[in-house]
Amino acid sequence: MIVTNRIIQLYALEMRGVLGSVKDYKNGLITAEQAMTASPLTGTYQIKHTHEGPRISHMKLYKPTNPQTVEQQAHRSIFSAGVLLWQSLTIEDKKLYNDRAKQYRFSGFNLFMREYINTQKLL
Repeated sequence: MIVTNRIIQLYALEMRGVLGSVKDYKNGLITAEQAMTASPLTGTYQIKHTHEGPRISHMKLYKPTNPQTVEQQAHRSIFSAGVLLWQSLTIEDKKLYNDRAKQYRFSGFNLFMREYINTQKLL
């Protein structure tokens, strides 16, 4: 087990996060089903820094779903409108949000979006 973990660690570091046929799937060379069954080592590897030191975690490749519900589409349109509104703000307005956001350890954009989405949900 220790040898296997060490090999996986070396591959994960060398491959920079992907192993197996994930690259082929992301490049459109094979289907998701082919990539998922190619190898038990196929998937995404992440280095997580914990208080015990760095750990390698493995997440199997999966095919995400997009149900496109009415609620999801409504939220996406609110989010898109918020992004457009943020982009139309002046530099001074963005600086005000950035200054306010420091107390939360947010970016100004994240604070703006949180406030914008919360006010839109109330309407």
